[in-house]
Amino acid sequence: MKKTRRMAYSRRIREPGFMRSDLPGDANLDGSVDASDFNVWNSNRFRPDAGWCSGDFTSDGAVDVGDFNI
Repeated sequence: MKKTRRMAYSRRIREPGFMRSDLPGDANLDGSVDASDFNVWNSNRFRPDAGWCSGDFTSDGAVDVGDFNI
């Protein structure tokens, strides 16, 4: 019998030029949503052309209140 590994809920997804976590709001990809993720969002709010690790959790190209509500 083959052993299977269980994947953590907060696995990282990597694609060319794209990185995100399955855990909504986990900007720093550490597996939890906490004050450090808020600080990333707050430091980048209202910034256009942002990615997941900058706080754009809705993937609309901007860090805004919609990302905060995630």
